[in-house]
Amino acid sequence: MSHDRIWALLPPDALDHVEHALHTKDPSAATSKMQSVADAWAREAIRELDWLTAEPKGGVALFTAKNAGWWRRSLDLFIIMRSAAFSAFDNYLMAIAESQENLPWVLAHLYGRCLQISDEILTLLVAGHARGALARWRALEETFLVMALINDADAPMDIATRYLGHSVVARTKDARAYLTHIDDGQEMQTILASLEEELSDHISKYGGAYKKDYGWAEPIFGFAPDLAQIRERVGSMVQQPSYRQSLHGIHASSIGILTSIGIPDIRQGETIFVGPTNYGLHAPLHLAGGELIRAMMLLADATGSELAEPKANVLLLTGFAIQVFIELKDEAIRVNERITGNEELAAAHEAQEAPAEPQLDGSETPHIRPADPVD
Repeated sequence: MSHDRIWALLPPDALDHVEHALHTKDPSAATSKMQSVADAWAREAIRELDWLTAEPKGGVALFTAKNAGWWRRSLDLFIIMRSAAFSAFDNYLMAIAESQENLPWVLAHLYGRCLQISDEILTLLVAGHARGALARWRALEETFLVMALINDADAPMDIATRYLGHSVVARTKDARAYLTHIDDGQEMQTILASLEEELSDHISKYGGAYKKDYGWAEPIFGFAPDLAQIRERVGSMVQQPSYRQSLHGIHASSIGILTSIGIPDIRQGETIFVGPTNYGLHAPLHLAGGELIRAMMLLADATGSELAEPKANVLLLTGFAIQVFIELKDEAIRVNERITGNEELAAAHEAQEAPAEPQLDGSETPHIRPADPVD
């Protein structure tokens, strides 16, 4: 989908109003005006969703007709969010084009990785693989956590430099493994010797903790943290349960074969998943959409001056994406409740009520609707 289509729906005088608000140097008024413009923009995009996402090939056209019938609108809304996130990236790159510092380019590469992983997630969702999409969200969340930790550090320039140099730790470990298990020839020994010398220089400069997995973050914590400690520092512990759930689709544990996203009760031996299904797409859609929003908000914070055009554009696009995400969450919940047979709960979501969760007595059998094969 062309990014230009989103911009075409922006009211003609919207940017003039935003620019005027910014130049008043009244943060409250500027924020209020920008949110008003973003809200109107998002509503127009939602109304024009079919036009925005119309493509002769690709996108949800690759999904089966049955699953597209269920999830097309949710997937289209996610596509719109991704397009806004890409456009924000273009503006950020414009803002940092002349920078010679490590920090903005580290953030750019990490944000770019977020965009790439979100594309992988979309590809898996289109194909009906919610569990695979959730596993890729795990990578998306970790990428955002690293991005946020670096940006929010007391000395972000120093942390960004340490982070870049830390690649030598992984490269040395890789070379040692290769030398041990595959090739112990002279060429590999020479490569490893060079890497170990480089690693030794970094350890001499930064200390022994540097050789650990997150050793580059040692100045922030006073020790080399693990991912859970980074998540807590960034303020993302609410994601910890979802992170644990994502592991079930990665590791070969028994819970991974006896449970599936979006199905409340799978009894042992009754259901074996061997291909795509239209169950559970709401979970990775919610999580990946939320991660993109957080990454966009961080990018807006890192994009230059308040009065510069790229900054205003990123802020507008972030506000736009937030409104689309709200619509996406509601839509995906409604669809998943219909698929799982909870029509009453789906209707309650449509009425924007807060119904009690249904109590399962164990007699319900999931109505599996596997995806039809793609021609």
